Amino acid sequence: MYKLTTAGAVLLATTSLAAAGGLDRSGQSINALFETGNHVELSFGSVSPSISGIGPSVIAPSPAQANTGNVAKSYTQVGAAYKGQLTENTSVAIIF
Repeated sequence: MYKLTTAGAVLLATTSLAAAGGLDRSGQSINALFETGNHVELSFGSVSPSISGIGPSVIAPSPAQANTGNVAKSYTQVGAAYKGQLTENTSVAIIF
């Protein structure tokens, strides 16, 4: 039983580390849920990363190196949220 518990703990630890390395570009905020009363918010973002380096050449035989150029694309983000306070203890939110 001890081996099974240890193996399960190791498996859970490694999967959480793998998930932590994922990229989340959504930037989706849940802050509207914690505002008092009715609340509306709009957001807009634009990202233009520049990532380049030197890597193995696909055309030339190894160990030739080639410039990768810019490997990251530009993108924009748009967000909106509405939170309505229905009663003192109940609210509803729509987050896009």
